[in-house]
Amino acid sequence: MLVALALHKPKGYQYAEKVTENQQVSEYLTHYLAPHVHNNIQFDVPFRVIVPQDGINEIIAEDNLFGLEWPVELSIASFSTPSAYFMPNAIYLMGTVEVLGLDILVMICANPILDEEGLLRLNIEYVRAGALDISLLAKGLAEKFIADELEDQDNYWLKDIEGAICENKPFEPVFPTIYDREIRLIESNISEGELVLVFEPEKQDNNRH
Repeated sequence: MLVALALHKPKGYQYAEKVTENQQVSEYLTHYLAPHVHNNIQFDVPFRVIVPQDGINEIIAEDNLFGLEWPVELSIASFSTPSAYFMPNAIYLMGTVEVLGLDILVMICANPILDEEGLLRLNIEYVRAGALDISLLAKGLAEKFIADELEDQDNYWLKDIEGAICENKPFEPVFPTIYDREIRLIESNISEGELVLVFEPEKQDNNRH
């Protein structure tokens, strides 16, 4: 029974397509996101970024963009390319994990919000393997993975992520860019298939290192 629940997959679920050497890189990233951020960050005023579901999945699927190459091999498990799904006020991340020859669909549901102080809470509602709730197990695995990554470095991004994932701690939504400037998330709206974000450039002397 537990195996059947773990192997359950919802109707309509499709595996993410992996970007290959014969395919172009994400047009959303190269034609819209990168130049849009570059152009707007120079004016020191808030700007809006439209993130379509297909666009973010192109970016996720692109090998080595986040220092990962799909599939990710960890011990006895292999993680395939995940896919993000946007629904009103919720973000779902789904991916297949191969464990002992079995393909298990893992789904993470989050309801991120900006609080009154401008801090971001991820609000992870649950983590499921098939139809099984594995939130506590996933939390323990995340704590171990991040602790291993933090062992030999002082990375405040990982520390923020650890607190946000494991304890739902709010954190300052300030993110790096490739333009030697950081941007702060000040507004967000999640609708079906689309995420709309509003950022403002951080002052030069406020950058965190």
